[in-house]
Amino acid sequence: MAGVITRCVLISGRQL
Repeated sequence: MAGVITRCVLISGRQL
């Protein structure tokens, strides 16, 4: 589960 959250955060940071 933690991996999925981390992935979302990384993707969001890339878009921003």
